[in-house]
Amino acid sequence: MDVITRQPRDGEVPALRSIWRTVFGADDEVFFGFYFEPRMSVAAIAGSVPVAAGYLLPAGNILAGGASVPCAMIYAVATLPEHRSRGFGAAVVRRLVSLGRDSGYPAIVLCPSGDSLFEYYSARSGLVEWFYVDERTLGGPSKGAGMAELKEIGPSEYGQIREALLGPLPHIESDPRILEYQSILCNAYGGGLYKAESAGGVSCAVVETGRDGTVWVKELLSPDGCEGDALAALASAYHAKKYVVRTPAAAAPSTPVSEAMPQSMPQSMSQSMSQSMSQSTSQSTSQSMSQSTSQSTSQSMPQPMSQSTSQSTSQSMSQSTSQSTPQSMSPDARCSAPLPLPGKTVRRFGMAAAPNGLLPSVSPGTAAPWYGLAFD
Repeated sequence: MDVITRQPRDGEVPALRSIWRTVFGADDEVFFGFYFEPRMSVAAIAGSVPVAAGYLLPAGNILAGGASVPCAMIYAVATLPEHRSRGFGAAVVRRLVSLGRDSGYPAIVLCPSGDSLFEYYSARSGLVEWFYVDERTLGGPSKGAGMAELKEIGPSEYGQIREALLGPLPHIESDPRILEYQSILCNAYGGGLYKAESAGGVSCAVVETGRDGTVWVKELLSPDGCEGDALAALASAYHAKKYVVRTPAAAAPSTPVSEAMPQSMPQSMSQSMSQSMSQSTSQSTSQSMSQSTSQSTSQSMPQPMSQSTSQSTSQSMSQSTSQSTPQSMSPDARCSAPLPLPGKTVRRFGMAAAPNGLLPSVSPGTAAPWYGLAFD
């Protein structure tokens, strides 16, 4: 079956918003008020109306192998339930990849919402797995470890600390607007953007809380020796029984990886995380981040209910997360880093597509590129 895909027309935005609410079961005000642009959107049409949609967000630059490659992120691909398994979603993704290239973004990135979707997108769009993450599940806080001073910060300061910590590690240098969007999502979901200062340096973290009370540390970047202090401070501020923490993987896992983007990756750069932040944060490390935003194609991603960009936000989410919101940024000296539970793993996290030679390939043992901010 031939699927018609095109940019949405005037008058079709209500249909797109209906798809969003139906599939994600969440408020659509922040995205459509903050990011939506018809020219960066694709709809699949059946019977003259949109039945599937997806969006392209300028994500920033991929910094890898000495190159800086502008990239755009495929975000929030969704198909109405009654129209699934008919090729609409795959057609939207293919059209978004073409739209990104035509719009001046040589690299396209995507964060699948499930592991099985890596094969789905690879077979239908030319995207290959390229980003990896160390994801750990942690229990409640224990006693006795050192602590960092935790402070909520704005998107600009967070971006500067983030770039100084990531250094030469292959990663997406996030556009300032993406950081602003992430801050809105954090605030909507009982979290925030933080820096954690300890004797060894400054860490930074992106925190959200789930409906079940789980604390999601979606990005934790630390100098060597400081991760435990940062986790202790976060556990002090967010009292929970379960934490999920994402940090950069030291190296790509020993699993087959596509050769679609040849060139050798630089030697492992995990030592880049050991540079002292006390000197780096004063430098302007992110003066040229490109035009905003990254993200996923999740069928179940949390969506925003911002106070700053939406006047008709949902109150139910803020009520469900308010119990996990920190009451104070001052750390409780009785708490320490959360206790590890089974489940630490290096896993594939994101995909990329770019002309051959533009991005280095990733093979087992080489530096694992860091996707970073994912609105999943």
